[in-house]
Amino acid sequence: MHLRKDVSSSYARDAKSGEFQSIGPYQEPLVSPDGAWTAVLPWIKANTPGPRDSIRLIKQATGQEFLVHTVSKPMANYNPYWSSDSGRVLLTTYDRSAGTRQVLGFVIVDVATAKATAVPVDTGGIGAFPFMWAPGESTVAVRFPSGSGTGLRFFDLRGKTVRTIPAVGEPSSNENTFSPAGKQFVTACPDRRATVCLWDTATGRRRATVPVPVASTLIGWYNDAHVILVDRTRNPRRVVVVNAKGKVVRTLVDIPADELEGGNGSFVPRYTRN
Repeated sequence: MHLRKDVSSSYARDAKSGEFQSIGPYQEPLVSPDGAWTAVLPWIKANTPGPRDSIRLIKQATGQEFLVHTVSKPMANYNPYWSSDSGRVLLTTYDRSAGTRQVLGFVIVDVATAKATAVPVDTGGIGAFPFMWAPGESTVAVRFPSGSGTGLRFFDLRGKTVRTIPAVGEPSSNENTFSPAGKQFVTACPDRRATVCLWDTATGRRRATVPVPVASTLIGWYNDAHVILVDRTRNPRRVVVVNAKGKVVRTLVDIPADELEGGNGSFVPRYTRN
């Protein structure tokens, strides 16, 4: 999705052909891991008719669409995350009544039934950070203040707190901070600049400290051995894959700086692992 002051364009990549398909302006698309579906959220809620927010589920093979209503306005949903089996979509619910985003809970959309379940959460301190699937996908996790730093807090699918891992640094808010296998998670290190940290999910202990360029933004995991970063030290900016030693092993895309973060708008890439 590319957002400009007065116009927007969104594209989703077809899992079979590899071609990009236009989704329409001011839409946030995300392709399912099996490539069968594209979930599409409206970015500007005022353009959404009716008293409730909604998500579109588009069947890639036929183009058939299902509209699923989620929460009542001024509540709004953003930040879609597919489950690994492509059966559910996790959305974060925000209060937009004051013109800012304050997290209120999450919504789980069931693809088979085209129904949404809204789950309120005691979110004191979460701010505007999204929920993401935790390993096993019977819980969700979100960034949470931990003393003077940041940790992760886990909730079951009824909204009850089940675990907190303190002082691990800033998790990714672009893609899932947990590795595909779920055995580790990645953050910006809490105690050292220009590094990302790999942590053991079961114990919360640090596994590795990975050097990265100073001006980098953590995106998430490429696979269980590599993470995705935006390297902002050069123009065009580079979205790169790095290993546990910090070595760049692949460049995914080059994006002109003013297209990513400058006066020409904001580029919002999403990545689906399949």
